Amino acid sequence: MNQIITAPARPPATKLRWPVLLFYLCAGLLALPLAVYFSELEFKYLFGVFGAIAIFSIALMMHDSNKLFDYFLIVFALAIPVRINLGFFYRKEHVGGAIGIDVSAVHVSILIMLALLVYKALKARKRPIFQYEPTLLWPHALFFLAMIWSVSAADDKILSLFEIIRTVVLIAVLFVIMNLKEERHIRILLFLLTFGVFFQAVLAIVQYRTGENLGLRFLGEQASVGQMLGGMISRATGTIGHPNTLAYFFEILLPLTLALTLVEKKTSLKIWYFIAFAFGMAGIITTLSRAAWLTLPVSLPLVFILALRRRIFRVQTVMIVSVFAIFASIFLYAYYPTIQKRFYYEDYGSARSRIPLNQAALSIIKQFPLTGIGVNNFAQAFKKYDISGGSRILRGYSHVVHNMYLLVAGEMGIIGLLAFLWMFLAVFLVAFRARNRLDEWQSTVLIGISAGLLAQMIHGLFDPGFRMLMSLSTLVYTFIGIAGAVSLMKPADAAGSPKTAATPEPHG
Repeated sequence: MNQIITAPARPPATKLRWPVLLFYLCAGLLALPLAVYFSELEFKYLFGVFGAIAIFSIALMMHDSNKLFDYFLIVFALAIPVRINLGFFYRKEHVGGAIGIDVSAVHVSILIMLALLVYKALKARKRPIFQYEPTLLWPHALFFLAMIWSVSAADDKILSLFEIIRTVVLIAVLFVIMNLKEERHIRILLFLLTFGVFFQAVLAIVQYRTGENLGLRFLGEQASVGQMLGGMISRATGTIGHPNTLAYFFEILLPLTLALTLVEKKTSLKIWYFIAFAFGMAGIITTLSRAAWLTLPVSLPLVFILALRRRIFRVQTVMIVSVFAIFASIFLYAYYPTIQKRFYYEDYGSARSRIPLNQAALSIIKQFPLTGIGVNNFAQAFKKYDISGGSRILRGYSHVVHNMYLLVAGEMGIIGLLAFLWMFLAVFLVAFRARNRLDEWQSTVLIGISAGLLAQMIHGLFDPGFRMLMSLSTLVYTFIGIAGAVSLMKPADAAGSPKTAATPEPHG
């Protein structure tokens, strides 16, 4: 019998893709001059640069566009509560909106995800490229037009340009998140947002207990804010910024975290969401924000009532309610003295000052009802156009009115305010329409989203609101995007198979 002896076949040579080769070639050539330049940067910017290098090095190793999309979705979600960014043309003294042009992990990741969505749609020859919920889209279009229109009245048009650029990025966030067509993407995003609640709460508790900063300035930590409550107490800032803005973060996310706790079937995840919720409740106390506390008796019971309405008489529901009743009792017992002091101790006129500032803002709205005084120009023009004299309470510094709605109306006129209100009300309408069409998990997510946005609307009666910071604006636009994505999904049992749960209805 003849035997044919052949040499073992050589495995095919592994070829590096040209983008990888180009990246490492450029990195090698630029290593020395960049090392000299980076050595002179602040640690915050140095950390950001090396973080970007690490992120893109990992991304270049992924040859699958789906895995790459998942990767940048994770980067996006983790980057929301931290402030790692490079800023250009900054005006650090400005208050009330964008202070310059930022480049951050949020910006880069959302633009890459947007490009991947377009690439995958074109590759698969799918039309339309984007899905969208018209009810959510139109108010943002009107708000953006009102913003553009207001520039004609702005004293400082560069500041208006900064805010317009930031809003374009936020609309990109809205579109990308609304186009998460698979439920697993929504679940990943929600899990990481609850991780942010837990992480910020841990930082806040440590800051509150020690009264010290944690050396996390490179992540956005700011100097602690003192409050007299029978002695000097530190108000926590996390890595968000001012204690009030950290309170925004908690008040928006706590209802969603509670909703996920109530609806999650997997025991390990249910325990995680409850832990994140419990820590988040402790975290919001450490901000000492009275307005944020006042949102909780509205938003949290609303989640309970709406999320459990379909199974109110089940034994499991009684057990859940009992667990949360015990938790609420322990929580109030532990923190009632702090809450009582915060409401009854002297606040140095902080609450009283809001009345003359509101009157001053109303005087500006009456003068400029159609255009406002220009988006992102309120702080600069407040004293100039105030004819009530209320703004004189801001001695030696510039600030905005402590009311989110008066701020929007003052900058963009009545049309801008109506569009702004429509942005929130549209989410409630979408959630209401989808309440019986979606499955329990999807419906409960919409309840948590709606309750979180309602909390911010309530708080906005007493403070300038989320538009003060890019991180919080990103969170709000992410919430609206999630509402759109979930509302476009079909329930898991719509076609008798789990696969169809992630298939969106044709919109757009």
